[in-house]
Amino acid sequence: MTRAPHLSLYEHKQDPEAEVDAQGAEVTVLVTGYGAWLDNYPTNSSWAIASRLPSYLPATAATPIPIRIVVPDRALRVSYDEVLELDPQLLSGTYRPKHADSSKENHPNGNNVNDSDQAPLPNPDIILHIGLAAGRKFFTLERQAPRGPFNKFKDVDGKSFPMSRQDALFGDLPAVLKPTFDMEDVWRRWRSNVTNDLLDLRPSDDPGLYLCGFIYFVSLAYFWKRNKEAQKKQDEVLERPVTFLHTPDLPTEDDKENGKQIAIGLIRALVASRNKFGVVDPLKAGAGAESATATMENVPRWSGIMDEDHDTRF
Repeated sequence: MTRAPHLSLYEHKQDPEAEVDAQGAEVTVLVTGYGAWLDNYPTNSSWAIASRLPSYLPATAATPIPIRIVVPDRALRVSYDEVLELDPQLLSGTYRPKHADSSKENHPNGNNVNDSDQAPLPNPDIILHIGLAAGRKFFTLERQAPRGPFNKFKDVDGKSFPMSRQDALFGDLPAVLKPTFDMEDVWRRWRSNVTNDLLDLRPSDDPGLYLCGFIYFVSLAYFWKRNKEAQKKQDEVLERPVTFLHTPDLPTEDDKENGKQIAIGLIRALVASRNKFGVVDPLKAGAGAESATATMENVPRWSGIMDEDHDTRF
């Protein structure tokens, strides 16, 4: 099979990538990726993408807002316990890097690593989680996350996530949570940004019931719970500024570079759409509230990318 050549992703008539004066305050985008999955995938393409991202995207004609990209000092382990421990720290701006020399070991460009063991990563405005869907040959923008069940597949520590823990943590949450972006607009912008038609991009409503779907739901739940408290105080805009990108396996350097550019295109799309439309809550009454009360029978099931032993999305 002929691989898609690496092409510039921003080929617009008015050169939307030409730097312009900023028309808004800098936006901070947190990007995470997962690490090795046992012997199957010693190099996880999600981390290959995240670790290659630049630390800064200047304002352009297409996205007239400067973007600060923040990536943790290391990939997340494919572990339920690690996600539960580190994800709230990353979302709240309290995560402190552990490895001052990780820029050399884990980050090919070394530009987006906070090298200080003292300073926490900044509080993000937008969160983009990236995960590997090894059974797919295309990239997907995941538009929602199910509450589970996450008890079928074991992580790298040999642990599943039992229903007792799910009920304790998520029992009072909707069966499906969604981000507060206009996801149709984000999709259109993303597809427009990536002008190489040989790169297959698709929207999806099925992030799976393994660590990809898990971290997506955990992050959305973090904001859902925080927003419930804010509703009592009525002192802040309620949003869930989280989304998820699934990548196929990217074995070559050209593949990884394409993945990096695809992620940049999505980051710009998220920032531009949020700047234009603000908070768009599909779970709010009158805007698709049926999703907020969905039963587990309504949760999307497998997308035909499973093998008999495990889900290959993580």
